[in-house]
Amino acid sequence: DSEHLMGEIFLRGIGVQRDPMIAHEYFTNSADHGNADAMYALGLMNESGDGVNVDYGKAREIMTAAASAGSSQAEEWLEKRGQPIKLFEEIPSTAC
Repeated sequence: DSEHLMGEIFLRGIGVQRDPMIAHEYFTNSADHGNADAMYALGLMNESGDGVNVDYGKAREIMTAAASAGSSQAEEWLEKRGQPIKLFEEIPSTAC
C-alpha cells in the first residue's frame, strides 16, 4: 500500500533525506491495516535500532504477527532465530 511505500522511501532515502523515524510512522500505519511487509520492516527496525530503540522482544513479537499475516520473510527470520512458527496447529484426532 502507499503508506508502506512511503516508509520504504524514507527508510532508504529515495529522493528524500533518509529519515527512519518518519519511515517508522508510515510502516506503523500500514502495519495497523494488516500489511505484512510493513510489519516485517518494523520488526527489522526494532532488531537493528534504526529509528527506534533496539528491542529484540518487540522485534520477535512483530515478526510473529508478520508471519501470521503471510510474510515468508518474517517466517524465515523467526526460523533463523530459533523460533519456527506454526501457522496451523494440528488438532488431535479422538476415537469415538
